[in-house]
Amino acid sequence: MKKRYNLFNLLYDVVNLVFIFTLYNDNFFVEKFGPLSLRVVFAVFIILNLRRMYKNITNRVLLKQLIPFLVFLLLSLSSLMINPGTNDPTKLTNNLLLLISMFVITVCYINYNFDKVLYMVWVVILSSVIILAFNSTINKWTFRKTGGTADPNEFATQLLAFSMISIYLFRKNRNYIFVSISAMAFLYGLFQAASLSSFLAAFVLGIFILIKYLRFAFTKSIITVTILAVVGIFAFISLQDKILDIQAIDNVLGRTEKTGTAKTRFQSWNAGLNMLVDKPILGVGMNNYAVNSPKYTRENLSQDSVAPHNIYLKSLAESGLIVFLSLVIFLFDMLTKYFRTIVNSDYFWIYLAVVAFLLMGFTLGLNYNKYLWLTFALLMNVHNQIYHHYKLIRLNKIQES
Repeated sequence: MKKRYNLFNLLYDVVNLVFIFTLYNDNFFVEKFGPLSLRVVFAVFIILNLRRMYKNITNRVLLKQLIPFLVFLLLSLSSLMINPGTNDPTKLTNNLLLLISMFVITVCYINYNFDKVLYMVWVVILSSVIILAFNSTINKWTFRKTGGTADPNEFATQLLAFSMISIYLFRKNRNYIFVSISAMAFLYGLFQAASLSSFLAAFVLGIFILIKYLRFAFTKSIITVTILAVVGIFAFISLQDKILDIQAIDNVLGRTEKTGTAKTRFQSWNAGLNMLVDKPILGVGMNNYAVNSPKYTRENLSQDSVAPHNIYLKSLAESGLIVFLSLVIFLFDMLTKYFRTIVNSDYFWIYLAVVAFLLMGFTLGLNYNKYLWLTFALLMNVHNQIYHHYKLIRLNKIQES
């Protein structure tokens, strides 16, 4: 009986690892195993987790924690049903599957073995970097490369979260080989992806880390950040020629200048604002931004510039103000709950992994990307651990009295 139980646990962990791999390396997985492979893995994952999902959704403590998320999900589903924005049944089915996957991932991983899933994510993203090493550049004229996902900007976002998760795990295992591998993989992948917004996000994350460890009051923190920014600007001006001569830096800045990324994104964002003005309540329909953006602007948008490139504007334009408000409430609840406890513990690094995605969300429409919701689920898992920790402390105090 024990052997059968162990075999089931092994199968369960393998399926979880493969499932997480598909979240971060979907394009690679499809190329190797065919377009139906993702759905097969997802179906097996659901079957093995049916009992867990049922127990979690009927658990009063977890259900209370899930309420902001479930409200957002139900409103998103209602918006999709009322205004699908398309007559294509395949697209509607895919959108429904995305919402289902968000539910399944969040409910399953909200109380999954925390360190185990973090190591799985670490292994998977490290695998993405290895995939990147063997990939060719994404087109003829650029040096940019990506891992198992098609978009190098998304890959860079995953790497930012990977760096935070790596620090958390290192503070647990104190293994210098582990952290050295993590650092090399992160830096190699980030410069190969050459996402300018990821470097800006990394800078902001660095400021958050600095404020935490300096333990300054808010006013002192602002003054410190301002001084560092001024010093950084003067240092850049003084060493500009030498800095720009570094090949990796030249590649990133040169690509940005050649492609006119900022201009095309402003044009796309303007189209999104016009969609919101036209349809403020229900929007243009889930995942219909790219189809509609040429209709809502006078600019001649290229194929690369029709996407929203912004989580928040994508939600507003596609699903309307009501769904967007529920998203804001969910994010606010997730980011503020047990904030002081999290900031003063190693969970801070998991918190920053979520912040990394939200920062990159200003230039990427990640709303329905499954790895985003896995990261959200990890932070909600932290909330669950802290709740039970405080509950145990209260019980001990009662018993002592």
